Amino acid sequence: IWTGGAFFLAGMSTMLGLSARELAAMLRSPAAKGTSGVQARFTLWSLTLSCAAVALFYLLRAVVFVVVGPDDELFRTAFGSQATTLITLVLLVVATFSMSEMSHVEQTTDLREQATHDDLTGVLNRSELFLRAAALGGTGNGAVMVADLDGFKALNDGFGHAAGDHALTRFAGVCREVVGDDGLVGRLGGDEFALVLPDGGTAEAVAHH
Repeated sequence: IWTGGAFFLAGMSTMLGLSARELAAMLRSPAAKGTSGVQARFTLWSLTLSCAAVALFYLLRAVVFVVVGPDDELFRTAFGSQATTLITLVLLVVATFSMSEMSHVEQTTDLREQATHDDLTGVLNRSELFLRAAALGGTGNGAVMVADLDGFKALNDGFGHAAGDHALTRFAGVCREVVGDDGLVGRLGGDEFALVLPDGGTAEAVAHH
């Protein structure tokens, strides 16, 4: 009796309403606007609207329960067990599809990241750097710098590969800071990196150096 009462119905409405609010917040996050893609946003929108719709259903069910009572014809017809079961099944189907789709999008994003970025430093790998640099080639004046770490072999031999990996990672981070959000950084191989400055010429490249 208690689980079908007004307190339970109001609690269900509140829980699903808060879920819809959190999903809407995810839609406004930079991650959802960035690489997640149209398909992921559509999935989030579907889940958000479904949670909001079921929250509204439970809110109306609680109001009707209090106003006319559970034995009234209106409550039994519009908000009874059959209608509730149907609404719940729809929500479960949407939630199951959404979770499966989001998992697929996440796996695809991870695979794309692995295919286009250097696994140690996180910068672009050689092939992806060339592709993106070619795409930027027609946007105006630019400059390309090639940089390496002096004495890297001695560091690697003297202190071990862990120290060498740490130096490469730190150097890659400095390169990213130099080019900013508009530039590109890629690892050509070993301790060689390339920096692409799409909006500047040789003078700016020298100044960055």
